Amino acid sequence: MKNKVYDVVIVGSGISGAVIAKTLSQAGKSVLLLEAGLKAGLSTDKNGVYYNYMDYLNTYYKAAAKVPNAPYPNIKDAQSINVLDIQAIKPPNSPSTKGYLVQAGPLPFGSDCLRGPGGTTMHWLGSTPRMMPNDFKMKTLYDQAVDWPITYDDLKPYYEMAEFEIGVSGDVDELQWPNTPEDKQAAKTKQAYGKDYNFPMKKIPQSYLDGQFLQMVDKVNKKKPVHVNGKPVQIGFSVTPQGRNSVPNPDYPFVEIVWDPDQKKLVLQKEKWWNTEENRYEPIQKNEKYEYLPLGAVWDPHTGRRCEGNASCVPICPVQAKYNALKTLHKANRHTTTIKTQSVASRVLIEEKTGKITGLEYKTYAMGDSLTYETHIAKGKIYVL
Repeated sequence: MKNKVYDVVIVGSGISGAVIAKTLSQAGKSVLLLEAGLKAGLSTDKNGVYYNYMDYLNTYYKAAAKVPNAPYPNIKDAQSINVLDIQAIKPPNSPSTKGYLVQAGPLPFGSDCLRGPGGTTMHWLGSTPRMMPNDFKMKTLYDQAVDWPITYDDLKPYYEMAEFEIGVSGDVDELQWPNTPEDKQAAKTKQAYGKDYNFPMKKIPQSYLDGQFLQMVDKVNKKKPVHVNGKPVQIGFSVTPQGRNSVPNPDYPFVEIVWDPDQKKLVLQKEKWWNTEENRYEPIQKNEKYEYLPLGAVWDPHTGRRCEGNASCVPICPVQAKYNALKTLHKANRHTTTIKTQSVASRVLIEEKTGKITGLEYKTYAMGDSLTYETHIAKGKIYVL
């Protein structure tokens, strides 16, 4: 049987793979997504998704060390990097081999990642601040590091699309810029974000403890201000923009990200939305009032539409009020998307004469710690690793 040639072959169902799969499949392209993790994590059955996630929760509750990867499977056939495997490196002849990575140092990688459905978005912190315009011109402005080959304005529309896709809560007016006079704060923020720009959802309310801390900071500012370079500086705090569901912002106008054939680029627009159940776009009627709808849990859209304050954002939100990439993948066009789990990409096949990729070799395993596997080749017009 001849291998099907897909429009695109994607490795991994983390945020990058999920966004690309959703975007291209909604545009009618055939997509093959290879996921190294277990099949249960990408079940299309709502009951299956729910019970699998509850298993994650129970595993987390029972874990002695509640590290970021604690709730999730760490299987031999698709191992994840784990903070519990960090150990000192003694170069040059004693690399660290305790975990998945072989590290020669001098310093070990001090974090982890999740190799499984949803990727590391399953336990990410959820903070979504933008870089500031000056961050792209560090060499020019401060004679430090290097300048980026792109500017803040180049990335700005993609920041906006990411904030829509993730579902960001925050208050643009509260964001502070360092070393900027107070009277110029609002103007500088609006210049970067856009005059009328708002996040999809309002900021997450600060806690009682936050309030107590802010009162103490206010007293410090009045009685004994901090000095920087001989000048008094007012210490201030604002709520970090974050990928956590809050109250929808009525001033947020956008409905969906679509491909604009005239501009030949992805754009945020207000005319139509993607109906996940029907796998098609639906028009917004002229007299219809549209409000941003937070994405709830993948097993039930009504669960997790608001943060419930469970305080376990890392490593697992019990109700999926915090964004994870499975929410995006859930919106992919099911008619044009093929997902193969327990499929570990192992080799990129390259034509020697042309240097072009001719296929992607991957190995499938039947069980979590299987000693046997089968080798297959995926073919596509484009490959995304």
